Amino acid sequence: SSPFVADANTVLLACQSNRFIDTSTTAATLTPNGNVSVQAFQPFPGATTWSASVLGGSGYFDGTGDYLTVADNAALEVGSGDFTAEAWFYPTSLAASYNFVFGKWTSANTNRSFGIFVRSTGAIETYWTISGGVDYSAISSSGVVKANAWNHIALVRSGNVFSVYANGVS
Repeated sequence: SSPFVADANTVLLACQSNRFIDTSTTAATLTPNGNVSVQAFQPFPGATTWSASVLGGSGYFDGTGDYLTVADNAALEVGSGDFTAEAWFYPTSLAASYNFVFGKWTSANTNRSFGIFVRSTGAIETYWTISGGVDYSAISSSGVVKANAWNHIALVRSGNVFSVYANGVS
């Protein structure tokens, strides 16, 4: 119902202000690539008139090579402990067969990585590695993610159990 405020366990909190900044204590540098921009659009109800200082905004990715990167940082390693990685996103279409939403991923497919994707059917596809290579993957049923609507997704690790939540449903 409102933007998250960083607590002592938050290591990256981004894309909820009027700039691409990390508002966690890590203060990682986010680098926009392509023509990604901040827009006056966000999933939380607020004042009837949008104000960057009050409501922040969201990142706009037009689907043609736009993305954000964060430099490698020890604080961002998921390690072997519990973690939650989550995002709000608003796809204007699900036309591409494989849409990357977010993750900690490298082309080398290194240990302790994860990726969350949405298929054109609205199904969520997740991958995560623990010991190198893809150790776990899961695909939800179709229609979980809706176009032209705010969607919330969370990848949660508790012990050795991974769960994916879409719009509050496991």
